[in-house]
Amino acid sequence: MNDAAFAEEVSVYVSSKLRSKHPHTWLQGSRVPEISCSVETPGVRLFATTRLLGLKNDVSFAIAGWAEGRHRAIRLYDIPHWREVLARQATGERCVSLLSDTQDPSPHADGFAFAVHDLCHLEKFNDPETHAAQVGFFRSVDRALALSAFDDFSSRFDVAWLRDLEHVTADMNGSPVFLMAALKMKLKMAIRREVGRTFGRAAKLGGPLDSDEQAAFDLALEELIRLLDARDELADAIREISTKRDSERAGRVVHAAFQAVGTAR
Repeated sequence: MNDAAFAEEVSVYVSSKLRSKHPHTWLQGSRVPEISCSVETPGVRLFATTRLLGLKNDVSFAIAGWAEGRHRAIRLYDIPHWREVLARQATGERCVSLLSDTQDPSPHADGFAFAVHDLCHLEKFNDPETHAAQVGFFRSVDRALALSAFDDFSSRFDVAWLRDLEHVTADMNGSPVFLMAALKMKLKMAIRREVGRTFGRAAKLGGPLDSDEQAAFDLALEELIRLLDARDELADAIREISTKRDSERAGRVVHAAFQAVGTAR
């Protein structure tokens, strides 16, 4: 199957599920303006021309982009392991899963919600301003995870760190500055739990790191930077950025560096 055929299959799946949920209100009128799309198959055309109940615009734009081959995606009939999702993103591709009613869609309510979630991620991943840089971020993390040294790095932390790593690398899309800052924040939380275990105390849930936590975090961050093969200006920028996005210069450096990785062949 080609991109247009995959997109048509997904559009029929989502629209039929929505229609069965809301048979009288699923169609919300004409979309003005229509989404420009050269593919004229019925399902894709429906999303390009019609507003559908409760669906974000990202869903319709993702289907149109996929149908025209501007978005790289693969249709699956199961839930991929998070490492597969990361590996695909490292090559510029996202997954969209169509689950049967007998499959467990957790953490989503049903197969419809799972597919809509995947389509929203597909569109965010293909934001033209951040796509190449996202690919570079995921490629860098994917390479790092393939190293035995990364297993050694993670072995000191608890299972919550692995869940957080999974979330950032397989269930988040956006600016690579946002992604890198989120990964740093998850590392801080892992360090807090580790220090709490070391000193036999409950880990703090908020506020600045104390001296013990900061010292441990600084060492762990340097190790993560080495694993990501981030050097010189990029390494300094990674040290500087935070979820507060309070350093525009460092953010530009991070974006440009990961964009270069994402566009390299």
